Amino acid sequence: MTPLIIRINIAASDAFIYAENLFLILKDGRVGRVTLFRIARKVFGDDRSQEQFLRIAFLRNDYYSNTQGSMFFGIEAIARAFEVAWHNQSSQPFEVELSDVDVEWMGELPHSSIVLDMRAYAMRLFIASSDSVHEIPLNFDREAYKFHPGKIRRVFDGSGMSLSAKGGEILVSSGHDGLVNGTISEGGKTRVSDRPIREVSFRCGWNGFNLLNYFDQSHFDYLINDTAKSDLKIERFRVDEGPTKRITKFGIKVLPGQSLERIAAVQGNSVVYAFNSSSSTYMYDTSGTLTISSILKEKGNEIPHLSSRPKTMKMGAEKRGMINRPVSHAIVPGGCVIEFFDRVEICQKNKVETLQGGAMLSTRSYINSVRYKNLVTTVSEEAITIFSIYPLDFTAIKRTPAILDEV
Repeated sequence: MTPLIIRINIAASDAFIYAENLFLILKDGRVGRVTLFRIARKVFGDDRSQEQFLRIAFLRNDYYSNTQGSMFFGIEAIARAFEVAWHNQSSQPFEVELSDVDVEWMGELPHSSIVLDMRAYAMRLFIASSDSVHEIPLNFDREAYKFHPGKIRRVFDGSGMSLSAKGGEILVSSGHDGLVNGTISEGGKTRVSDRPIREVSFRCGWNGFNLLNYFDQSHFDYLINDTAKSDLKIERFRVDEGPTKRITKFGIKVLPGQSLERIAAVQGNSVVYAFNSSSSTYMYDTSGTLTISSILKEKGNEIPHLSSRPKTMKMGAEKRGMINRPVSHAIVPGGCVIEFFDRVEICQKNKVETLQGGAMLSTRSYINSVRYKNLVTTVSEEAITIFSIYPLDFTAIKRTPAILDEV
């Protein structure tokens, strides 16, 4: 089903959804935030019935799988009404205009910086650019339920091509300058190691607390990391996942990606882009086929391997008379989103559809978020677009309560 769409008409370099806010960076380097509730009110005004519908689709994706949601959508008439309302509303994007008074400005990047990635984690906003990585402490006041952002500060000198985070660590992929980790400490500046974990890294993805490091667009090494029970006391929003483990050492074993492969489907074609979710690898080849393989671990053996029975999806590159090379990706429930040079496509349940046409500055999802797991954001030259992906078949979703951190 067609996603619900909010298009925010503002010229930005990047955007990220976290802790009930849309964080954004403008072309002039200003960094700001606007609450999702303010955006919702701009869309619907005082129409409370419409706003309640939007609250689920854009603000409370946890209702798709928690106890309250299972009771709500367990009533057939309500589930059907939700489906009909979604269908009726998805035909036309919501248009939103933002002015300076709508945005709380938190700082400004150096004018020489070209933004390459952005991530919010552990109540900090990290911004990777062509020559550095900066962070802004968000400083959440639990009693007043307000943010008091701190000053923007440089934590890494060097190109930050891609960011990822887990277990109290922020990882910076710096291309041929390597992969480095920054340890987040309570109240203090993130401490970035001066010793690279790997010599080359363009991006990385997690498999549990182990790591797939991509040293080009289609090849990776698999890093087995040493962990211990977490004693980190880092700030987090009340619905953030608290780290259960911390990584004590990266790459105690390093496996070449080829040693994991048991795939006949891709051997006849060259893989031009590879990525992973927490449980699978995705390989896009020159024929326009996406091969999806589960990452399997046998009991008592820490060495993983890829499923010998992969799934494949034909994405139709041959119809275009050219080799389509993906430029980025995002994981969504039941599938993935792939950004090409001229479009963004969503792949779910063996179907491929164009999510948005044109070239993007960024495309990302929030699959690990409790509240925003069905959202995708794109940033083009003219607008920030928020897509709410239809939550597929409600009857197929496992009904387990969402675990909320203490307030």
